[in-house]
Amino acid sequence: MTWLDELLRLRDLICRKKEIVSKIRLGKITLEQDRVKQKLGSLHARHEALRARFLDSQTHVHLVMNSDRLSLAEALRIRGRLTDMDIAIDKVVVNKVRPGSDINAIERSFAAEHLSTLPLADGDLVGMAALKAYLDAHGEVFAHFRPSG
Repeated sequence: MTWLDELLRLRDLICRKKEIVSKIRLGKITLEQDRVKQKLGSLHARHEALRARFLDSQTHVHLVMNSDRLSLAEALRIRGRLTDMDIAIDKVVVNKVRPGSDINAIERSFAAEHLSTLPLADGDLVGMAALKAYLDAHGEVFAHFRPSG
């Protein structure tokens, strides 16, 4: 049961206990008057559609992080939440890796996932010329960015 399911269940309970008039019947038409319940229902529908999209076999999640300790802690929290939702991480991308960087802790933490590293750019990656120069210099790195499966 998701948190939205639980909210909807609680809202139904509140409405019944307080005997709130939540529906008005006009002939054969029933109008919903509980706006909170309507909003929760709408959120629930959007949540379920998004969840279905993430669980679809055509969806590939790439977790992108920097190589510092704070980014590692955040990435581990994200992985934990995705795992709780049964969403698999296809690849972990470590961005802005400086030459000689120690990424052993990242490699140990994400040993089960495919890990790719992107070197720190020498300058700003603004414009097509700068992007092309970066890709030309690091083309071997980008060969790994195809969805697996």
